[in-house]
Amino acid sequence: MLLIIGAGVAADATPTFRAGAYAIDITPEKFPVTVNGNFLPVIADKAYDKLHARWLVLDDGRGERIGICVVDSCLMPRELLDEAKGLIEKATGLRPDRVLISATHTHSAPSVMGCLGTDADPAYPAFLVKKLVEGAQEAVKNIAPARFGHASVQLPEYTHCRQWIYRPDRMLRDPFGELTVRANMHPGYQNSSTIGPTGPSDPELSVLAFQSPDGKPIAVLANYSMHYFGAPAVSSDYYGLFCEKLASSISSAKGEQLHFVAIMSQGTSGDFCAASSRSARPPPPPPAPFSTCARRIARRLPRRRVAAPMA
Repeated sequence: MLLIIGAGVAADATPTFRAGAYAIDITPEKFPVTVNGNFLPVIADKAYDKLHARWLVLDDGRGERIGICVVDSCLMPRELLDEAKGLIEKATGLRPDRVLISATHTHSAPSVMGCLGTDADPAYPAFLVKKLVEGAQEAVKNIAPARFGHASVQLPEYTHCRQWIYRPDRMLRDPFGELTVRANMHPGYQNSSTIGPTGPSDPELSVLAFQSPDGKPIAVLANYSMHYFGAPAVSSDYYGLFCEKLASSISSAKGEQLHFVAIMSQGTSGDFCAASSRSARPPPPPPAPFSTCARRIARRLPRRRVAAPMA
């Protein structure tokens, strides 16, 4: 499988658009670790798969450079990100206001901030900051002339609204015992007390792809709106497996081992989940299906060529 490529270099090659990417391993080195994203704290004593902070640095050849990083984490506090950006500027020259760092929102990663009654892990936040800086340094070192392209595909079968509206005569009671709850998450499968979802889902899988001028893949930045699938801690959930499958597929298509970085960022998925309440039965329990979900999404990436010349 290979995908998307477009022209991104001006005819006279001056100025030259450049890109660099790097995926740094942020899997905890010491266990146990505290995991957030659940209603009660979870303590993990091993990793089921590796966690990464995946960096993409872009340079327009005119003096403007930006960094984008997607981290296998549930959520990260402003203080931690500001600290990391300050250290990244000292190490690479990347300005803090030109660096965007986001979380995949896996619910199976070490906690770096308090959430739902779970405190931050005592050691992991400092470890993560150090790794974010190291990853940015490596991505900057990898900057080289590049071209780029973009495309998208609709994947409605993998993301569904989880917030459903209840019938006026079937409303739910709030914590105070009053009949005020007209909409609620996860109503069950084909629940006759519900009318339908509170709104549509966002089924678009969008991608930006970057190659060297001679066609060697550098990175793909994908974005999809599905909250998370669910995986045992510690795990990157389907985001990491999507990246693993895509990198493997592209290396296989090229017939060589590539230093290629796949990135999956979280989209508009606050109320989206993998299971549809319209279904007659629930999907199989995790962790088995979430790897299948990731692989199917990776296989559905657009394969057509698209042009995306730089302005």
